[in-house]
Amino acid sequence: MSSSFSTQQLQKLFPELKTFFIKDIDLACQSLIINYQNHTIELKKFATSYRFQVCTKYSRALLETLSIIVYYQPVTHSDIEDIRSVGVSSQIMNTLLEREWIDIIGRKEILGRPALYATNKQFLDYFNVSSLTQLPALEELKDGMS
Repeated sequence: MSSSFSTQQLQKLFPELKTFFIKDIDLACQSLIINYQNHTIELKKFATSYRFQVCTKYSRALLETLSIIVYYQPVTHSDIEDIRSVGVSSQIMNTLLEREWIDIIGRKEILGRPALYATNKQFLDYFNVSSLTQLPALEELKDGMS
């Protein structure tokens, strides 16, 4: 799990920065963002903070799967496959669990008692939202794809 920091926190953490204005610290962070382009880690600016994080590319299948979990949770593996109209590899589900973006929150009361998946706080933190209500409505996304 990565931690975010604001420019004010940086200024308090490093006494030598106390003589700099917040604007100067922001400019320095912008410079770091540029310097870390094309590296395996990046400095990412969020609304009120910065965070170093690993740069990773995710497959379309993984992102579709995550989107389905976000908008239809709680869902089973089978539900996801029905919505996507294709199979979902266990590797995709394992990746989402390992990234700690989803949790198994229970079991569906049907034959085989399949796992129910839902997003969690780590998902919200990683994508810099405080609640799922900050995400665009599913209808908006569907309209944008038409």
